[in-house]
Amino acid sequence: EQGSDIVLVEGESDTHTLWHHGIPALGIPGASTFRSEWAGFFRGFNIYLCQDSDEAGEVCLDNVCKGLHAGRWSGELHAFKLPGFKDPSEMHCADPEKFKERWAAAMEAAAKIDLRARMAAPTQSIEGAPDLRTPAGWRVDDSGVHKLEESGWVKVSHTPMFLSRKLDSVSTGMERIELKIRVNGIMKTITTAKSNIAQSRAITMLSDFGANIHSGNAKLLVEYFSEQEGCNKDLLPVVKAVDHLGWIDNNRFLPGLANDIALDITDTGSMALANAYRSGGSREEWIRAAGIARKNQISRLMLAAAFASPMINILGQRIFILHAWGPSRGGKTAALKTALSVWGDPEGLIASFNATRVGLERMASFYADLPLGIDERQVVGDKQAFVEGLVYLLGLGKGKARGAKGGGLQNFSFWRTLILTTGEEPITAETSNAGVRTRALELWGKPIDSESDAQLLHDLCSEHYGYAGPEFVRRLADSDRSDLKTQFKVISEHLREQAPNKVTSHLDALALLALADSLYSQ
Repeated sequence: EQGSDIVLVEGESDTHTLWHHGIPALGIPGASTFRSEWAGFFRGFNIYLCQDSDEAGEVCLDNVCKGLHAGRWSGELHAFKLPGFKDPSEMHCADPEKFKERWAAAMEAAAKIDLRARMAAPTQSIEGAPDLRTPAGWRVDDSGVHKLEESGWVKVSHTPMFLSRKLDSVSTGMERIELKIRVNGIMKTITTAKSNIAQSRAITMLSDFGANIHSGNAKLLVEYFSEQEGCNKDLLPVVKAVDHLGWIDNNRFLPGLANDIALDITDTGSMALANAYRSGGSREEWIRAAGIARKNQISRLMLAAAFASPMINILGQRIFILHAWGPSRGGKTAALKTALSVWGDPEGLIASFNATRVGLERMASFYADLPLGIDERQVVGDKQAFVEGLVYLLGLGKGKARGAKGGGLQNFSFWRTLILTTGEEPITAETSNAGVRTRALELWGKPIDSESDAQLLHDLCSEHYGYAGPEFVRRLADSDRSDLKTQFKVISEHLREQAPNKVTSHLDALALLALADSLYSQ
């Protein structure tokens, strides 16, 4: 009758045993064979699942819960075992006269199963694992990923792995996926294209990160990730993501002013650069280093340039290159490191002229609104054409058009960075064209007057960095942009009055540096 209790057992003989004792029961043909469509037969009944006292009993409970949940069954589910006996038939054969007494005691001890909570709550208890549901029929523990088969739990992979969050690109609208995998006791974070975990051929790329994935288990792991995404539609975080630093919109900036935006990086080189944008050491010690750099006009301008770079976009100014050149042992590298330490670890951020044009173009695109520091002009020797081509390219703020693999064009790369360079030789020559000359502001001299100060700056900025830039950009975002433009215009007009015969692009560059110096000094 509807509303009555019904016993569910595994196997035909157990069903007959219970019928013999007048107990309403239905049987399933095996621990792993409960189907979701069978849930309809139990509507209106409360189910008491009699589990076998072995591993198959746990498999049976998992599979019944999975099937009832998928079949949208509602009612009370209880589970129990028969102490001292594998199943009802064994208990009957032991002593038929005591069967009903023992059966009643076992039923009394049955535990109520919260089906919704069991299917919804995370089942993994691995440190660092995302707080997400494990799909029905799957289990993840320290030993790996397991799937429920007819024979029981079968290990699919020795590596515990989980979805972590989705990354929705602000610029392209494409989604990528972040995964967590536990390898050698360490929880690694991997970001990849969603298509890489949707194809058995592509998913094997995770083995490069240490995951136990091969052609034999790839198809099952594609299924696992698909099931995990499906059962976590309401829990799997979706965050906006960008593939570059700098301004995201008028109010958000990386690093320092975009906690709700993820940085989605596809290559290890950019990842190393991103990791250098961090703070270290002491804010007060960095201020001490900045005080030393401000003693000299050249190093002070270089320091101002580090703060000025995010202002290029706000003020609508053109990109320029600030090149400090002079004799060796003049503190040029120390001054450049001090400038880059405004934003992060200068050792990781500084670039070299000994790089390809494409490599520097990609760096500039990744930095976007942050200063690009390139050291040692002399390493390229007499390759003046290469240097001028580089100056012209970086000054354009836009990469070259390149074909895509599948036809058409790749996305153009853009940047609005201020480029800081150093060397023992000038960056332009008498024969340089006007386009190169107007983009480069060259300063000759020693940026740091004493070798002891230069060495102190090397030491301080290697340990203390990454505080001033994020703090500055937070203040900048709160500023009145029309007021900033007015201040810039006042300085620019003053310089034009004082030096009417100078190149106007150089005067505007100096006006930008003067405004940045004024603001960060405050």
